[in-house]
This record gives sequence, C-alpha cells and structure tokens, in this order.
Amino acid sequence: MVTKVYPNPVRNTLFIESGQQIDYLRMFDLAGRVVYQAEVMDNQTTIDANLLGGGLYILQMVSGQQVKTHKIQVVK
Repeated sequence: MVTKVYPNPVRNTLFIESGQQIDYLRMFDLAGRVVYQAEVMDNQTTIDANLLGGGLYILQMVSGQQVKTHKIQVVK
C-alpha cells in the first residue's frame, strides 16, 4: 500500500492519501490507547489534529489484509 501522510509534524489537519482504498484508520498514543478511529472507505481522508494533544502517535491504516503504520508528531 503506497501512502502519503502529510504534514508531519502536524499542527492542524493531517492529510492521508493512498493508492488503494483505506478501509479504516486508528491512531494510538504511545501507551497503546486508541485516541482516534474512523471508517474511511476511500483512498484519501483528513484528520483534525486539533482533537489531539501534542505528542507522538502511531497511525494505523487498514486496507483489506494490509496494515501500514506511520509515526505522527502533533505540535501545539
């Protein structure tokens, strides 16, 4: 799964683009808690980073049987 996740670090809006449909997203804090999840069913989406506190997160994207992760830094 080829993806673009930008900007990183993010202040306001995180843009996510993929070469194939993203089924759903999850974002975890470093303690492993799910802090954001959404069903996408499209090849692009956005996340409002204003809903998150500043810090490091793990973004998990699921597309069919494929799972891809990215480290995301939210700055305030």
